[in-house]
Amino acid sequence: MDKELLRIVIIATGLVVIMGMLLWGYIRNQRVSRDMSYFDDNESPPGPSKQNFSMTDYPEAEDDFELEIVPLGSARYAEEKQDDSHSQADPAIKPTGSVKATPVQEHKPTPVNHVPEVNLREHLPRLVQFSIVAKNDYGFNGADLSAVFSMVGLEYGSVKIYERLDINRLVDFSVANIVNPGTFPEGDAEMAGFYTPGITFFMQPRELPDPILVFDDLVRTINLIAKELDGQKWDAERKPLNDFSLKQIRKSLQGS
Repeated sequence: MDKELLRIVIIATGLVVIMGMLLWGYIRNQRVSRDMSYFDDNESPPGPSKQNFSMTDYPEAEDDFELEIVPLGSARYAEEKQDDSHSQADPAIKPTGSVKATPVQEHKPTPVNHVPEVNLREHLPRLVQFSIVAKNDYGFNGADLSAVFSMVGLEYGSVKIYERLDINRLVDFSVANIVNPGTFPEGDAEMAGFYTPGITFFMQPRELPDPILVFDDLVRTINLIAKELDGQKWDAERKPLNDFSLKQIRKSLQGS
């Protein structure tokens, strides 16, 4: 067989094979089409199948579907969390710390006319101060001061000044030297050689439970000491103290 005849045989064989493949593919497609038409007319084919779904294929489902988001920490979240825990736990056991187990405290409004004590004391003067000065040139002698302080019940304190103490040993008012740093010598011997041109009395109304009571005691004490030492009474501005000034100061303490 020459080469030309061999080439014709190969080409013819290839054409036969191709025609056979095309014919087989046509027959198989026809069979599949008949099967699918059968299932479309009846039920879906049995057995598992994989399908891709999209919300656009089901517009009515997309309209009805709504995801409700409950914020964490909200009251509804707490209720749903509690209901879920109740459904899973023993109904006879009441969970500790549940919302329903916590009693609601009734809020009692503050009366309109009620003013806290702190606010009242803020209107009081911070300091009330008086002085007694000597009329002579050499001033008051320490021994005389010790005697009169003892007479009116004043005590020598840890800060080296004299103090009026209440029944709880708390300071009502104090007496200091009018000369800086304001202290007195300790002991009778040191006080005997001590002289000062005057003494200063002071009280702090905001620190006292009853400022008016202490103020009245302070005024009586000043009057007694000024009389015993023959001194002159001054106010905080170092002007002669009079009854009008005392009444004004006392009136400023009545808001407590």
